[in-house]
Parts: sequence; C-alpha cells; structure tokens
Amino acid sequence: MEALILACADRLVQNLKKKAQGDEDIDIKRMFDPYTMDVIASTSFGLHLDAQGNPNHPFIKNAKELMEPSLHSPVILILLFFPYLMKFLKPVFVFFNVTFVRTMNFFVNILDQLEKERALNPSEKNYADLVQLLLNSHNMSIQKSELSEDEQEVGKWKKKALTRAEMAANEILFLVAGYDTTSLTLTFASYFLATHPHVQDKLRSEIDKQLQGSDPTYESVKNLGYLEQVILETLRLYPPGVRVDRVATEDVVVRGLKIPKGTTCVIPIKTIHRHPDYWPDPDKFDPERFTPDAIARRHQFAFLGFGMGPRNCIGMRLAKLEMKIALVKILQRFTIKTCDETPTEITTRKDKPNRPGKPIILKVEERSF
Repeated sequence: MEALILACADRLVQNLKKKAQGDEDIDIKRMFDPYTMDVIASTSFGLHLDAQGNPNHPFIKNAKELMEPSLHSPVILILLFFPYLMKFLKPVFVFFNVTFVRTMNFFVNILDQLEKERALNPSEKNYADLVQLLLNSHNMSIQKSELSEDEQEVGKWKKKALTRAEMAANEILFLVAGYDTTSLTLTFASYFLATHPHVQDKLRSEIDKQLQGSDPTYESVKNLGYLEQVILETLRLYPPGVRVDRVATEDVVVRGLKIPKGTTCVIPIKTIHRHPDYWPDPDKFDPERFTPDAIARRHQFAFLGFGMGPRNCIGMRLAKLEMKIALVKILQRFTIKTCDETPTEITTRKDKPNRPGKPIILKVEERSF
C-alpha cells in the first residue's frame, strides 16, 4: 500500500505548495482531512477519489456523516454511561436514524460493485488494497479435512473465512477508525512542530540524513526513531480515543479490587496519559519521553495511544505509515511555522474532547536548498 499512500502525500505537498506561494494562513486540519480520506479510500476501498481536489464526492459526504455523532447525542450519552443497553437500543437507533442506515447501505453497495468489477477481471490478482484481501478471504473455502475435531461443528455452518457482513463491517471500521483519528494526530503534531522549532529542526535533520532527499518508504521510515517519538508524544497528549471499554470475561481481582465476570470496565486513556506518577510535567510536549530507555523504565500500560493487548488498534501500522510519510514529505519541502492566528494553547471541544476547540491555523514556508 506504500505506493498508494505516497500518491496521496504528493497531492498534499502540491496543495501546501500553493498555500506557501500565496503566503496563506492554513487551517491545517482541513489540509489533512482530505489526505487521510484519500488514503483510506485507496487502501481500504480501492477507490481513487482525490478528495483533496474533489471535496464534494459522494463517498466523502457519506463518510463524514458516519463521524457526526457527538456527546450531545442522547443515544451516545446513554451508551457511554450504560453500554450494556446497546443490545436493547440498537433496533431503536436503526429505526430512527434513517441517515445512518442510508450511509451504511452506501458503503455496502460500493463493496458489491467492487466485487462484481473484480470478478470480471479474475486474472488481476495484484490489487494492493484491503478490499482485495477481504475478497480473497471471503472466497477462500474451508475444507472440513483441514479442521480439527473441535472445529468440525464450525465447519458445518461457516464455509467462508469471512461473511459478506463481516467484510462490510471491517471496511467501515477502517473508515470510521482511521479517517478522523489520523487527521487529528497529524494536526496536533504539526502544531507542536511549529511551536517547538528545535524539535522540528532535530526531526528534519534526521529525515535529511537518513533519506537524502529520497521518498519515504515502508522500510526507510522504520529508521526514523525521532519521528516515532514525535508521533507517540503527540498521541500521549491528545489521544484520538479518550477512553476505551473492556468487559471482564471471568471473575478477577486487581490490586484487591474484585471485578465480577461481565463487568464493563472503563479505561480513561487521556487521564492516564497525563498522570504525573508516570509523566513528570505531564502537560509539556517532550518527545524524549519515548526513547527506548524511557519506555523500558515506564509501566507498559502508561501509554495507550493505540490501546494494548490482543484488541489494540487494528489499523496501527497503516496509521503510523501514512502519518510518517506525510510528515516526512512535508518537512522535506517546507518549514511549518506559527502565525498571528495560531492559538497560544490548544483547547478541546466539550462534546468531542479529542478535537481542538478552535481551528489550528499555521503557515508553511518552502525550504531553500
């Protein structure tokens, strides 16, 4: 998927170049939103939208409608405080939310169309996107002879590795979980690089030394350790997921606290990320917190930017790759700077506590070589 992401990043750089040449102030999230939309559309759905040049595409409109629920929604509030009610509220939610149903059907129809188009070209097996991986898995028959005795019963009713509903669910999950979250992280990272020029200079030096002006690749960005530190520290201060829920599958005692089986446990990620016991001067932006030595000294669950354990973020590697490619391409060509409209500090919305309360306005200036 590297080539797909690079193509999206090149369009981002071209748009930023126009802003730099016009000496324009930039609402930086509005630059990253279409970039991450392009990446998700191409890597997950096999579609080449050019959201950066065509913001009115129906795919974009429907995708944004999936992101609309906020803490002002009564249904969302009920589910936050009483998650076990989901099984009772789901029929009510679907019945009243006509927009949601229409939007879901839009993406299911896209999958149907893609499957038909690719079925007509069975010789083309080199599609580098998620939808092809899902189609391959959907079409992969499971032979009973390959199943263990414990799996024989499963084999009677499940003949495919993935059902159509599971395919659609995975595609929509990648869209909902990977679009706004990645855009937000790039937005906050750009703000920190602009307001901490010494960090930006150090990061640019690493990029110039390691890549020598060449395009970033899946392999080369692995060697950019300081870039990883910048992204992780951004996620510490402003995690896209401010909390996560887990259900106890058995009775367990944690530090003397008994948690009965079936209990929903809420893990407050944002609070943990700023707890002074783990993070001295917790409100300070400091990428040095994520050197290998610093990580080794800290409790492994003190940072939950991508969750932890077997149910952590399924799109972590993709998100990291598209963020790293974007930041590398930007810093190879530009310097990110503050301007008169840049907020002196970041505030977040009350209804969506992972989003900035005011637009983050920055400038980019072309580098001279």
